This record gives sequence, C-alpha cells and structure tokens, in this order.
Amino acid sequence: MANSRLTDNPFRDPNLLPEQQDYLDRRNAALRHYYRTGDPGPAREFGFDLKDRRESAANVWVIRSESGKYAGHFVDGCYVGAGWLRESDLLKVTARDELAAIYRLVHPGHSPQKAGTNVGMLWLFLEMQVGDYVITPCSDSQWLYYGRVVDLPYYYAPNDSDGCPFPHRRPVAWTGRRINLSEFSEGFQNTVKFTQKTAFCVKYQEEFLEFAAQKAVQDVASPKYSYEEVRDRGKKIYEERIKGQVEPDKNGKFIVIDIDSGDFEVDAKILVASRRLRERCPDSVLYRVKAGLGAAYRMGWRSVRPQ
Repeated sequence: MANSRLTDNPFRDPNLLPEQQDYLDRRNAALRHYYRTGDPGPAREFGFDLKDRRESAANVWVIRSESGKYAGHFVDGCYVGAGWLRESDLLKVTARDELAAIYRLVHPGHSPQKAGTNVGMLWLFLEMQVGDYVITPCSDSQWLYYGRVVDLPYYYAPNDSDGCPFPHRRPVAWTGRRINLSEFSEGFQNTVKFTQKTAFCVKYQEEFLEFAAQKAVQDVASPKYSYEEVRDRGKKIYEERIKGQVEPDKNGKFIVIDIDSGDFEVDAKILVASRRLRERCPDSVLYRVKAGLGAAYRMGWRSVRPQ
C-alpha cells in the first residue's frame, strides 16, 4: 500500500450505496485486525499485500486533545489530530528543518525554547510509523483510548465539519475500547498523567505492548458480536422500537443505535450523533441507519466490540 500523503480523509464517503459500504466495513474490519495484531491473513483476502508484523516492535505515543475534549472526535473519525500551525498544510514537509522554518515564519515572537518544543512535538506526530500505538486520554484522564497508526497518509482538514479544530491528521485504527489507567503500573500512570507535553513517547513501552498483545488475542478469540449480529440486532431494534418515533419527521437524518442498550441519537451529521451517544454509553456497539431509507447506511470502526 502506498504511504504518500494525501489531503482527503480516506475513511469517509457518504455517497456509497449500502452494499458498497457493507463491503468496505468488512474490508476495514480486516485491516483493523491487521493493525491490532500484525496478522495480515484476513486483509490479504481483500487484495492487500501486507507484511506480517506480529513480531515487529512498535513505539507507543501519547497525543492529547485539549484535556481530552476531542478524544471522541479522534475515535469516531478514525484519526489522531494536531493543532499547531493550523493555517499551514504540511503535506510536502519532509524534514524537521523545513517544519522549523515554517514555524518561525508563523510565530516569529516565540522563544527558541518554545519553538523547539512545539516543532519537536509536531515533527513527532508527522513521523509516527505505521504500526505504532497511539494513546489519547479522555476528558476524564483516568480513561484512555488507544489504537495503531495505519498505512494511510497524513491529510490536512482545516474545514472539516466534525467539530475538531485540529487540521493535521493521521489515520488511526482505534480499538474503540476505553482502558483505565489503573490497569497499569504506577510509573506508567504517572508518565501519562504528569508529562507536560501534548505529544510524547511513553516510558514503560514494554508494559503497554504486553497489555496490547493480550487484548489483541482476546479480540480475535472471543468477539462479542460478529458483523452480521451487529447488523441484525441493529435492524431489529430500529424496526421494532425506534422507527415509529423518527419517521417521517426525521427522514434523511442519521440514527445511531447502541445495540446493547437500545439507546439512540439523531442528527444530520453521523459523527455528531455517534459522539453524543458515545458520551452516554462509552463502550457502546454502534449501528447506524438513515431514517426513511429502511437499510443500514454504514457501520463504523467499532462495529465489533470484544468482551
């Protein structure tokens, strides 16, 4: 797969037919499995020529989002974002010196120390490697989301309608599972809580990699729902419990349903509805439908949730 940088978000295409989105969902699930575990088998069935990364080392990074304010945006949008140099597309930046020169032009009054720190964190963000782990704390800093950088390019999204103001983005396959800091050692917890940087490499990486490997085995061995189960349960809940409440008044809007609780949200923007529901039900398994269409519109990265 090419690793050149593009300006378009490769995960979103609202114009697809349901059957086309169904195929992409299954393909993305195979890619998600690969980026969680390093096992290329399922993705190869979709034509991806991927290396077996099950034995490869990975770095672990923390990327903050204004005290967790935009963590939900990251997870629902399948990316991690950075907000420095918001007016500058960094698509063609290939060296740290180039980035530093741009920063000095935009912020000539910043001290060398401040400029160096910010340039360093942004360069780290741009140079994260495929397969590296990314951790982003939630607004309740005791909870974290984590995922892996995928083999898709950086893109610049200064006018994205998802509500996140960070225009520099790297695609990430988030696990969708929140984890509690209490699952880790005191040293790891202190690193995440008290390091005063927006982007940094985590100490105690071996501890996290061992944790992630154990979770990856659980994901493969005992998924709570298959794709078909999510689809069937979501359709049933919509038809029997929600349809009469939203049609025809909400026709054309997105209905996002937690298939465990039956709770749902309605909005013209699918990510807005997903994010609101996720705030109430952080570990929800989401099914999405467009009111009035009578068919699933799309399912997101979190269509299968492990136990």
